[in-house]
Amino acid sequence: MATVSASGMTLNELSNRIDPKGNLSTIAEVLEENNEILVDPVFMPSNDTYSNTITRRATMPTGTWRGVNQGVDRETSTTITVNEKIGLLQTRSANDVELINAAPNREQARWDEAKPFIEGLGQNFAETMIYGNASATPLEFTGLAPRMGSLGTYVLGNGGTGSDCSSIYVVMWDSNKAFMCYPKSGVGNLGIQHEDKGQQTVLDADSKEYEAFVDIFTMRGGLCVKDDRAIGRVANIESAGDTNIFNEDPLIRLLDLMPKGPKTIYVNQTIKSQMRVVLKDKTNLIWAPDQALSGTPVMFFDGHPVRTVDEILNTEAAIS
Repeated sequence: MATVSASGMTLNELSNRIDPKGNLSTIAEVLEENNEILVDPVFMPSNDTYSNTITRRATMPTGTWRGVNQGVDRETSTTITVNEKIGLLQTRSANDVELINAAPNREQARWDEAKPFIEGLGQNFAETMIYGNASATPLEFTGLAPRMGSLGTYVLGNGGTGSDCSSIYVVMWDSNKAFMCYPKSGVGNLGIQHEDKGQQTVLDADSKEYEAFVDIFTMRGGLCVKDDRAIGRVANIESAGDTNIFNEDPLIRLLDLMPKGPKTIYVNQTIKSQMRVVLKDKTNLIWAPDQALSGTPVMFFDGHPVRTVDEILNTEAAIS
């Protein structure tokens, strides 16, 4: 898991501070099963209610070569201000009290009914972390892919074409690099919340009343990129066939271009399998065998963990 700065912590670390009677830790573990990007980021409180304003350095003084008895111009640095949006994602379940009370273990029955809601919520949130675009869908926050929609210094191509491609996303999680923000205190400050609303009267599809146990699940968060160099992408990886599939070279170049420090590599299962095929024939130090990370075996590439995100598509259109 990414190193945590002094001013931020990951979702799992936040959940460990919840009262033992709560179930946030369990929810965090469920979310991690298929989309590990949900639990890696540093989470920071926002400086506004449902947005976070960050200041990026735009230019720095460079100095002037001067001779004796020659002056130099005064210089100053410049900054730009960026407003990052926080999204609110919510779902609720209503389970008939007759169904729950008929179960041998009522609490277990409620949890069993809640798990698919949590999983679906997590999948949606993870997808938004990759593909969310607040410009196209204003209620979402902007994820990684729209920020890196064309090839450039930190977006390298792998040679694939068409609309059957995938990508590798690399993130430096840190309060001064890239982090997830949640609404400041008083709005729900963990990015994820479970509310047990107890027994309530609800309506069926025909607007007829019945008694149900109601639960509300909420995730609040937004991606904040303070340093544009802290996110990178290897795009245009063919998801099938034998040509233009995963190549180590662009990923090595990308990791070297990004600033020094811990990085986390995100791939879907298809690309991870392509990487493992390459790994089995390697005897160099770029690849490392699976190691335990938070109790889970994780593959490492050049010292950086490779994490699985099911929401990364195999149907991305090639970018140029």
